[in-house]
Amino acid sequence: MIHKNHAGTAFLFDVTGIMVLFGVSLAVIRGQIKRSEHVPGLPKQDYLALGFLAGIVVIGYVVEGVRIAMTGAPGDAPWAFVGYGLSLLFLDTSGLTEFYGYIWYVHAILTGAFVAYLPFSRLFHIIMAPVVLVMNAVSERGHG
Repeated sequence: MIHKNHAGTAFLFDVTGIMVLFGVSLAVIRGQIKRSEHVPGLPKQDYLALGFLAGIVVIGYVVEGVRIAMTGAPGDAPWAFVGYGLSLLFLDTSGLTEFYGYIWYVHAILTGAFVAYLPFSRLFHIIMAPVVLVMNAVSERGHG
């Protein structure tokens, strides 16, 4: 299992989460701006998939913050700058263990729902594009 309290891992996870939230925000803004320019034959903006992604990341930050508050902020915890910042809100809170379990399940259910929804969403291209590229490469190699 990945060591969540390692400085590099903590920093990378928090930066990646910010990048995902930034990307979701840009997709929503682009969808709002280009709403009047709908091209026939293309599907409309998939706000459900974007909502799943944003929810997974935001709830993930809360889970991380509660975990850091429960464990007493291990040495490299400040490298998880978003989670560490949120953990300061939970420092003197009682019942963190129970809350952690519930919020972790919300995070896991959102992730599972996103994975189940992915084949039906506009984001399916993130799976199919590499598959098509590999199939084309194999097909070209076999004919050469």
